[in-house]
Amino acid sequence: MLGDGTVRGREIYDPGSNGWYWLDSVYNGAKAENKEVWIPYIYQQEAGWSNDEIMNNAAASGTMSGQVENAIRGHYGKWVRYDSSGAMAKEWYYVTGDQVFYYPDQVGSIYYYDWKTGLMAKGNTSIGGQTYHFNEVTGVRDGMMDAITVDGSNLPSHVVNAMDYGAIPNDDTDDGERINDAIKAAIALGKNTVYVPAGRYVINTFPGIMIAGCTGINLIMDPNTVLDVQGNDRTNYNVITLMNSSKINIVGGQIAGERYKHTGTGGEWGMGISMYGCTDVTISYCDVRANWGDGIYIGYNLEGVGCNKITLRHCYVADNRRTNISIVKGDNVTIDYCNIQITDNPGSVAPRAGINIEPDTKDGVTPTLHTIRIWNTVVDSPKAGDYWGQFMCFRNQDYSYVSPSTVSCDDVEVSNCTFRGDFGNYSGNNFRIINSTVTGTLYCKNATQLFNVKGRVYPLGWY
Repeated sequence: MLGDGTVRGREIYDPGSNGWYWLDSVYNGAKAENKEVWIPYIYQQEAGWSNDEIMNNAAASGTMSGQVENAIRGHYGKWVRYDSSGAMAKEWYYVTGDQVFYYPDQVGSIYYYDWKTGLMAKGNTSIGGQTYHFNEVTGVRDGMMDAITVDGSNLPSHVVNAMDYGAIPNDDTDDGERINDAIKAAIALGKNTVYVPAGRYVINTFPGIMIAGCTGINLIMDPNTVLDVQGNDRTNYNVITLMNSSKINIVGGQIAGERYKHTGTGGEWGMGISMYGCTDVTISYCDVRANWGDGIYIGYNLEGVGCNKITLRHCYVADNRRTNISIVKGDNVTIDYCNIQITDNPGSVAPRAGINIEPDTKDGVTPTLHTIRIWNTVVDSPKAGDYWGQFMCFRNQDYSYVSPSTVSCDDVEVSNCTFRGDFGNYSGNNFRIINSTVTGTLYCKNATQLFNVKGRVYPLGWY
């Protein structure tokens, strides 16, 4: 309490409404509304509690008693949410469109808050006799992971366990074909999800893991599932291939590429995840690193049809030999909340980029890719100062050798991003950067709209 009688940075209980409220230290003690707050305790009095007091108070939370107990004992504190009335949210909470001003990245997300303490649920949580899965970091419910336990037991009826089809972790035998068998079985059985439990799975790059000609398939991997790609001399391969498919979700897992185990010297097309002629694909919470070529590749099929409605969200993409994310033919592509790391390790090949937009030129014609969104993303590069486009956090290809009027991409928005290195717009149109930081140089060969951008801008028309 301050000398003027106001209370700030404190939760208070109102018996009249039977609700807890937060008096915000940022806004002079005003009641917080539509706000998430981190509080460094579960109960205000917990610091002096005996073991019995901890156990009794945790037990009062019922289904979340274990999480509450752990948070008290570990002094973890809690994330809570205050709704539009200022009351602490309890139990199920759905972020609706009218809250887009406050939580633009959360609209449509579902959370659960302990009915007693307001603690945000994370991980597998039993509620009303049913197990629900909430992301371990963000707390967002992931319905595709509901009721899936770490060892893959207790699977709901729509889920196929890859282990049942011979994909056995930690046994040093090839598992790629067995995971493919599980995908084929899911399709044949009318199921929509394949789950790969935690562990190390050996993956040979031919044929790798393949989802082709499918609609509505989810490949869900435990966060501790590692696809261990075996060394080879191939110039061209994909660890995971998505071909002519739609409504596909890949969630979780780690692709441990074979860049440092590769036995050949040629080629630059050993990809982690590749998409050809696909629509409505989301890849989330996936770790893709150390592949011989690109980490994630978005391209076209044998008929020249590109991809549409591709979302990469909460992915870690790093140390891939050529480029971390390549967009060769894709419209409506969104990269959101990703962490991308460029390295300068031996053997890397041009352009060594974080995100690279590079449509292929055929018969003198370069297609224009439309509606690219890069939001809330961090890209780190070990080098800066090369306006020819090497080691850039972001670049679109310079096509002046084809035609000065060539446009590689149209309607590009970069918002709330950090680029620790250089950034190059060489051929983009309707290109805007908003609330972002470029610690290197921003090369603007084509007109670029800048709104609250920190960085050194190389003048338009430098060429």
